[in-house]
Amino acid sequence: MPDLGLWETPVAAAVVEGALVPAGTVLYTWRMLRVQPDRVRARLHSAGGGSLLVGSFVFGLLTS
Repeated sequence: MPDLGLWETPVAAAVVEGALVPAGTVLYTWRMLRVQPDRVRARLHSAGGGSLLVGSFVFGLLTS
């Protein structure tokens, strides 16, 4: 697979990953609301998953 060199530019990598985090959270929330009959539980699961994604993103920014 060809290397596009995106991860060699930290700002570009942060922008792309910063867009992927909310997109992933929205898609996960949408799916959880469809399969989980209890809407409160679905929202809590989504908030937990989103928090982990944001935490991972922030940790990656701080350590690079």
